[in-house]
Formats: sequence, structure tokens, C-alpha cells
Amino acid sequence: MVKQKVHILGVCGTFMGGLALLAREAGFEVTGCDENIYPPMSDYLLTQGIKIIDGYQVKDLPKADIYLIGNALSRGNEVIEHILSLKLPFQSGPSWAAENVLKGRKVIAVSGTHGKTTTSSMITWIFENQGCDVGYLIAGKPKNLEHVSRLGSNEIFIIEADEYDSAFFDKRAKFVHYLPDILLINNVEFDHADIYSDLSEIKRQFHHLIRT
Repeated sequence: MVKQKVHILGVCGTFMGGLALLAREAGFEVTGCDENIYPPMSDYLLTQGIKIIDGYQVKDLPKADIYLIGNALSRGNEVIEHILSLKLPFQSGPSWAAENVLKGRKVIAVSGTHGKTTTSSMITWIFENQGCDVGYLIAGKPKNLEHVSRLGSNEIFIIEADEYDSAFFDKRAKFVHYLPDILLINNVEFDHADIYSDLSEIKRQFHHLIRT
């Protein structure tokens, strides 16, 4: 059986990097590209065998069955325009995760303006300490865990649930894709001033999340 190929644009972001590892663990052939590549995520991905292409140039774009586009990329980018012009298959990272990782799992989502990475790591570590092989995706490198993400064999999956938008073509907050069974909301403050004008807009995203 031929492996499906996934190419991730913006792979050195903490979320997209963790997604790359999950995709590879799930049996996909994974490559990625980014610009201003720097540690720790770049070094970590390389040690995990994820090939990273430096920059966004059409000549370097590999053929793939699906292109996952990070929210740092927008219209006008050379590779983005190429993908759109040729109608190549593309998807946001959160949408892909919902369909290929979270579907059928008991999802614990950790949200809030601050504290998501810490709280997600703590919950994951509690399960791990008790011998539960849970899946997880943490947008940061926890000290007590070997990896930033893992599929796990247990039905439980812990995900750091971010209120930032999903992609240039999907302005919904990432976390509305996850449909959690258990939702934690840490503090809610004004943040992400590049996409939200005030605290009320942030709160609106959490209302959307709660409705799921």
C-alpha cells in the first residue's frame, strides 16, 4: 500500500510541528516547509526525521496528496497562489486533525488565553504517570514528556485548544474543530490583537466553542 503524502506549510510552528509527528505516526509520508527556520522546533523535527524545506518557493514544493496550510501564511505567498491556481488539495491543520486524529476519540481540550501548554502537559503527565497511553498534542515541548505529540493507544486524546484562527481561508478559531468531550477553560483575556479588536471578540470565540 502506497503511503499518502502530507506536506505541511509552516511546519516549524509548535502546533503544525506536533501535527507533523502525528501524521507520520499515523502512517503518512510527511514533509514540511517554513521560513526563518530556527530551534528548538526545527532541531526537534529534524531529529524526528521530518524533512524541512527552507522557504516557500514553487520549485521546491513536493507533490503531495494534501497540503496542510498553517495560519501564518496568506494570499500573495508564491506557494499558496500555486496551490490555489492548480486546485491542489489543501486543508487547515485543525480541520485535518479533527478528521484524522480526533475522530472517534474521547477528546479533552484545554483552552484559555494563557496556561494552555502548562495545563495540557500536566494532564497528559498525570495519565502517563498512571500508565495510560493517551494521545496528545501540545503546542510546546514539555519537560516530562519525550515528544510534543503522540497518537497513543488509549481512547483519550488531550489537545491544546487555541483561539487563534485556523488558516487564511478558515477564520474560525482552531478549537471549534475539536468537538471536545471535556473542555477546560483557563483565564480569558485580550490577546491576538492582529485578528481580534477587543475582549468581546475573544469571548465570542469561546461562546462558539462552548456551543460545540
